[in-house]
Amino acid sequence: MAELYSSMTKRRHKTAKARNKLHALSKRGAGSRRTKHISRNNLGTKKQKARLRRAKAQLQTISGAAIKEVVYGEGNRTRANGRAPQHPSQRPKEIITEDLSHLGGKAKSKKISRLCSSWARDENQERIMVHAHVGGSGIKTVNAAYTSQTSPNPTCGYVSFDNRSGDVFHCRNPYWDCNWQGDADHVASMNIKSRIQDHQIDRFTPYTEVRKILDARFLR
Repeated sequence: MAELYSSMTKRRHKTAKARNKLHALSKRGAGSRRTKHISRNNLGTKKQKARLRRAKAQLQTISGAAIKEVVYGEGNRTRANGRAPQHPSQRPKEIITEDLSHLGGKAKSKKISRLCSSWARDENQERIMVHAHVGGSGIKTVNAAYTSQTSPNPTCGYVSFDNRSGDVFHCRNPYWDCNWQGDADHVASMNIKSRIQDHQIDRFTPYTEVRKILDARFLR
């Protein structure tokens, strides 16, 4: 899903930049034959909207399948591909999600801003709520600050931007040898799970305060 969404946003960004150049060009030569040709053939929105609808439909399908697998198991509610659906007693009692509302579609990185659009967040949140309700699972949202940059090792807890490089996590603790390595998303999920019972860090704790708390714990 991440690859599809990244490809979709990159294409939209590239198309928008090209269209902006054509808009500027059409303004400079307003009324000319060339400008009329550009407006008629390059600045329409019909194809653009159709591509966006197809991309969103793909994202909805992938997102829905992933959420169903979490709630209902590999077989979902039906015997998909001959696999038996998960028994209700085996379904998760609680689904933990990370709060990304503070991003608001804006971040220091333009790429992250595009990837964290409000549409995608709302789409996923709505599907999670629906399937969790149907499957009998509860939902809890926790603070996501620094979850992918903090060592999940209970004897370490070192926090640093350098701990993460793309999808890879490697603890760079300079004081003692932690050396925890793994997938960054898996590390984040471990830290998100630990936030459920964290009485100091709640969903609305500012990220600057979260960093102070994590640093204090590490120093202790």
